[in-house]
Amino acid sequence: MSANKSAIKKIKIMLGAELRRVREEKGLSLEEAARAVGIERVNILRQLEEGHGAKVFFIFKLLELYRKRVTVKLVDC
Repeated sequence: MSANKSAIKKIKIMLGAELRRVREEKGLSLEEAARAVGIERVNILRQLEEGHGAKVFFIFKLLELYRKRVTVKLVDC
């Protein structure tokens, strides 16, 4: 796996972990979150929590459900 693909997968996993934390904080099960945004439960697991190809529209639906927004901070290596 190239360095870029590895970095992208790591970012997806980090985002997935943060979305999971917020979902649990809101008291929602995986099934409830999936139903609320109109996708299957397995897609949340595959696309976010395991770092597979998350779709941007899917992420925005979850952010809207959780009443959150994303900010990005770049730091020196």
